Amino acid sequence: MSIHSACVVSCGVGARASSAEAACARAVKVFGRACPLPDHAPDMWGRSLRCFMTRPSARLAALQRQLHAGVARAASSADSAPHGVLHIGPHVTIPVATPSAPERVPPARLWLDTADPIVQEHLEFLAKKWLLQQDVFLSSPPGPYARRLCQTFAALIQVPVEYVVLHRDIGEAELLQSRSLEVGGNLRYEDGPVVRAMKYGRILVLDGIERAERGVMPILNNILENREQNLADGTQLVPVERLAQHAADGAGHARFIPVHKDFRVFCIGLPVPPYRGHPLDPPFRSRFQARWVEGAVHDTESPADPCAAARALQERLGAWAALQQAHADATRATGLLPTSAQLPHVPTTALPLLRSAAATFPPGTRAGGAPATMALLATAYPALLSLDKPKRQMLHELVDKAELRVDSVPGAGLLGYALCHVERTSPAAARVTFRHTSGSTITADVPCGPEPLVPLERLGDETQALLTPRLRTLLATMVQLHALGRDILLVPAQLVGPPSHASSSKATCIQLFAALLGYRVETVWLWRDVTGTELTMRRATTPDGATVWQPAPLTRGVLEGALVHLAGIDVLGPTIDSLARLTNDRELDLWEGTRLSLGASAPLRTGDVCGLPATTRVVASAPKIGDWLSESVATLFATLPSPPMSEDEERRVVAARADVADLALLDRLFAFAARYRTQAADASGGLHKARQLGTRQLVRVARRLQRWPDEDLYALLWRNQLCDFLPRTVRDVVDDLLRSSGLVPHGTEGAVQYIPPLELSAPELDAHTLRFRDMRGRERLAVPRYAWRKVDPNGAALVPNAHGTFHHNAQQTRLMYALVQDLAVLGEHVLLMGAQGTGKNKVMDQMLELLDRPREYIQLNRDSTVGELLQRAYLEDGQLRYADSPLVRALRLGRVAVVDEVDKASASVSAVFKSLAERGELTLPDGRRVVPRSAANASDAIQVHPDFRLVLLANRPGWPFLGNSFTEVIGEGFSAYAVANPDAASELELLSRLAPNVDRELLTALVAAFQDLRRAFDEDQLSHPYSLRELIHIVRHLRQFPREDLGDVMQNMLAFDLHRPETMELIARAFARHGLRVGPLSVAAVRAREIEAARSKGHRIEYKPLGDTSLSEPKDGKDDPNNDPHVGGNTWRGGTGGRDTAGLGGRGGYERLYKGHKIHQIPEHLKRDVPPHILDKAREMAQRALAEKLAVDRLDQEQAEYMQAIKKRVEPQVAHLANVLNALTANDHERRWAVRQQDGQLDERRLSDGLVGERAIFKRRTEAPPEIGAPQLKPKRIRIVLDASASMYHMQFDGRLTRELETALMVMEAMTRVDPTRFAFDMVAHSGDSVVIPLVKLGAPPRTDGDRFRLLRDIVLHMQYCMSGDNTVECIEQSVKDVRSEDADDYFVIALSDANLSRYGIHPAKLGAALRRDDKVKAAVVFIDRSPEATDLAHALPGRAFVAQDTREIPRVLSDILTAMMK
Repeated sequence: MSIHSACVVSCGVGARASSAEAACARAVKVFGRACPLPDHAPDMWGRSLRCFMTRPSARLAALQRQLHAGVARAASSADSAPHGVLHIGPHVTIPVATPSAPERVPPARLWLDTADPIVQEHLEFLAKKWLLQQDVFLSSPPGPYARRLCQTFAALIQVPVEYVVLHRDIGEAELLQSRSLEVGGNLRYEDGPVVRAMKYGRILVLDGIERAERGVMPILNNILENREQNLADGTQLVPVERLAQHAADGAGHARFIPVHKDFRVFCIGLPVPPYRGHPLDPPFRSRFQARWVEGAVHDTESPADPCAAARALQERLGAWAALQQAHADATRATGLLPTSAQLPHVPTTALPLLRSAAATFPPGTRAGGAPATMALLATAYPALLSLDKPKRQMLHELVDKAELRVDSVPGAGLLGYALCHVERTSPAAARVTFRHTSGSTITADVPCGPEPLVPLERLGDETQALLTPRLRTLLATMVQLHALGRDILLVPAQLVGPPSHASSSKATCIQLFAALLGYRVETVWLWRDVTGTELTMRRATTPDGATVWQPAPLTRGVLEGALVHLAGIDVLGPTIDSLARLTNDRELDLWEGTRLSLGASAPLRTGDVCGLPATTRVVASAPKIGDWLSESVATLFATLPSPPMSEDEERRVVAARADVADLALLDRLFAFAARYRTQAADASGGLHKARQLGTRQLVRVARRLQRWPDEDLYALLWRNQLCDFLPRTVRDVVDDLLRSSGLVPHGTEGAVQYIPPLELSAPELDAHTLRFRDMRGRERLAVPRYAWRKVDPNGAALVPNAHGTFHHNAQQTRLMYALVQDLAVLGEHVLLMGAQGTGKNKVMDQMLELLDRPREYIQLNRDSTVGELLQRAYLEDGQLRYADSPLVRALRLGRVAVVDEVDKASASVSAVFKSLAERGELTLPDGRRVVPRSAANASDAIQVHPDFRLVLLANRPGWPFLGNSFTEVIGEGFSAYAVANPDAASELELLSRLAPNVDRELLTALVAAFQDLRRAFDEDQLSHPYSLRELIHIVRHLRQFPREDLGDVMQNMLAFDLHRPETMELIARAFARHGLRVGPLSVAAVRAREIEAARSKGHRIEYKPLGDTSLSEPKDGKDDPNNDPHVGGNTWRGGTGGRDTAGLGGRGGYERLYKGHKIHQIPEHLKRDVPPHILDKAREMAQRALAEKLAVDRLDQEQAEYMQAIKKRVEPQVAHLANVLNALTANDHERRWAVRQQDGQLDERRLSDGLVGERAIFKRRTEAPPEIGAPQLKPKRIRIVLDASASMYHMQFDGRLTRELETALMVMEAMTRVDPTRFAFDMVAHSGDSVVIPLVKLGAPPRTDGDRFRLLRDIVLHMQYCMSGDNTVECIEQSVKDVRSEDADDYFVIALSDANLSRYGIHPAKLGAALRRDDKVKAAVVFIDRSPEATDLAHALPGRAFVAQDTREIPRVLSDILTAMMK
């Protein structure tokens, strides 16, 4: 069988060819009446209203007129001559006139089937509202049906249509009037679609009302109600009846323009809820007559008489869709399942696509398996790709009930058809031959590009791709969907088997598809900042100062009939829906009424309906599936899930790309990759948040192994995955995976084969070569220095010069050696990540200086935008120009681009680096493209220089750096390095070279002390990671001022934390351990030292209170309701520098009280000069206040002291856990750029709009509104499970009981310091008697120390008096069930246990099953004893079970679990 219409196949829609007589007969059936039919009426009007025209010859003549835009002037009612009457049903009659712009009347290919009774009902409704002059709102599910209904009605009454596909960037100017500049600086106003529809009597279709910003639609309220509008050009649109009333007086009304009587508004929107979007504004809603419309747009070009097998499959597909709808209706009606547990809706476009596939590619008689069936369904119902386990099971049951099974064979596409031959049949068409598994063949005529077609048998060689069965399946499926006239969405997804990080080959598939069918690929790299308007057009200026519109890259590709690749379409969010007219209708509305339409022939000309080539094909791709892949998106594309490579295929690809001849070299690499990916597939294990180990990463590692076989593979994989920045519990998991794969770091004692670590001497440099030698003098690497004098003479000033400030040390030299390997030898881009002050910039600059490489430097910040990163827009002589950014200069001239503080920019900005590093492609704001050096037909693009390298510098992730998470969006194009502070030997070596005059013993002690401080930070005891930078500052000070006291010098670094006594105490102990005395570290000590120093120098700096300073007796003082600052005196409670009252800095009071004001300190002699009786009175009042506080808390003195002691022990961990939990959501509250503002900072992307007088050309930081339709923010549900069994009490001698109580207190204290709306927390315990013992109830945390003490006491009492036994598993199972009963954003159950499980017959498998009971609940257990059983259980349950053998480790483990598992 064949498909012969390339045009129809390309657009995917069209009208079935039928004779004029059949059309007339159908009209009789539909409307009950026929009209004379001319013999010469063309077939394309078989479904048109010529049957209803009383003067068909005149109508035909009108249709054959020259196409014109019809926007020169407002049309009066007399412009449209009546030519017929349309009868719909027995009661509706509409006069039909010759349209003023027939080319804007929807073509026949966009009509619905008027023989459908449901369509007839809808048309009659629209006709009645037309006669009543009422505007209409069509509420419908996503899909083109409602729009097609409007188009069908408009075509029947021959009224042109103006379209507005709404999105979040549509504003007043886009709707009503925009401005532009003419030559000479004159301002010209351009009518928008609303104004054109009003002037010329057209139907205005507003599509996607729910996507528009809430302030936009009210703009139209006056138009809807009164049919009038004041315009920016000073004119006013008014109803024609009002002007007619004043026609008799002869007065001119040049300012007024009549609104055509045929102007109507048809709105289309989704119901909100259940769909996402903004709800309707009540005043806007009340102005419409509404109707629910729902239906499918069937492909009339598929075979009209499919074979029996195809019909059978169509019936089964229909049965499946009906079953799913019935299931949804039943569950919704009965309430058996909550909305979140129901299957997603089947898109209205799904069944037409599947039926068309069945008819075009008839199935065989052999039933296939579930994967092939799901692959077929996924093309039309992509929601199945992201279903959780219960929903997936539900879908499979419905598919089984429908007896839906299709053919499957390796290397074949949908329904068992393999691609076997392609040949060109015309300049724009090719014939494709498919072979079925049964041996039969079919052919299909498809659009193709102008480039030579690469024969299928040579496709792999020409594209340098390994054509595996997986790739052949993907390619065959793409061509099948192309033959069905569908645009394609490629997403990585795996229908069977565990998730994998292996490449899904999306870009390779697009490359193969283009080569096979002769397409030029127009890649449009998308980012979050791009607007719906910028997708299709951009404003520019001419040399004479006029503003003009130009096609954006997407439109340019469409006009050329190219293969348009929309890369990273997931970032667009709801803006994706603005492509609906292109993908569904093959029409695209541009500037000033310009429209591209399939079937039109005019070239691009402003204001005209212009041709859209039939060969155009749009292929979108995304790096992941998620919420963005909505039902609405499913109606725009046919989705192709691209599975990852198998291990065998990936091994072959890696070996080929890395040129590895000995495959055994890759054995240990792939053994680790398999284990790593399996562990990362468990979302509760924490490793899922680590850097993916994808195919690109394996190729990079394999290339290094091939070049340097003695490379430390353990260290290479460890730093490539940035394991240093994973939570410690997750790091331990990765270490186990590496060692179980036979990988140990070089220098490991006891290894099977000891390999010493690499030690390098300082780099050697001569005129032309940089050399690295090991300590034996053997040359390890020699690379030529860069010849910038020849290739980049303007780059001389850009070569870094450290001026001798870099000092060689072993660790940083090893880092430079590895960087030179990557940048100069392997040609890799690199990412350096580390804490502040670890030398990232210094090392990079030193390396570039040694290589003699020019460097372009870019520093990002929170305000950085994609536009600024790529180009700088500016105005010069009234013309908009673009200057290349340092990044574009670097890639064009072959320089190294160093981008610093990448973590401070938003993820949408960082995402730009993915396309540049992986593909060498970008789309610039001025419309130009950046393409790889090897790209064909790149004469108008910027080609990436082969010497270009991209270096990203970033701070380490997590608290306290609070940067944005960017590693997920930059892809796999970077060789990653974790830059740490130097080890002790390297740090001492560096400092000795920096300050040779400072005593070496002092330097040694300082290095040791700083090493201790860093360990304390890693153990969460300190909040700041003291780095090499701080130590260098101290040593430089000592070098310059050797006689200054070390304590005074240290104050320069420690002043930030003087208000934290526990931190100062820990630092003092760390320095004292190494013989360094820094004196008392506190605010009071500093103040005393400063006063003493000032006194010794003859200066006195102190506050002297005015007036009376005499004391009476201690008292509370008055509370100031305004909390104003009060200095001195003895009236107000909470003042400073006063007397008698509660406050700070004064004397004679009994209570210290801080109210947030600056502290004024009275002189010490006044503090000392307090009479004994007043001191006694103050002491008495303080003791009475303490007793009252204890009474409120219901604690005695001993209990209060216990609580203070235990709180002091866990305070650092409490602070750390609270900071971590708050930081997890800190980015959600960051302000973002709001564009299209009328005040704020000038938005450079709208400079040209500012030229023409637009007002909304500013941007400003504001609280980011929720994404359209984003679900209401829900808390994260956390339950802590404690072990209150008898063994916990009986074995408390090893500290387990103390550790559990401290953990319980730590969690309770931390939860008081976080936003209660973000976390829903409770705590339970289990014992031998009880499965669940409530301790802290949900929403009712303990408020006082007394409450917390009694809770800890109750835990101990349960242990003392319960019977022997263990309910750990039962409590975990019940807790998993309990937390899921609440609606939350994320779910956690964390249990503490003493690992005394084997005694009660609890095996690891049983415990693991309880922890994995629900996929949505992240459950883990922490063992708090020191027995071997605890260690064995942790190894048996990696990522789920952990061991904490020390009190300090428990908070850190708990923090690691929460941060690793948190979404």
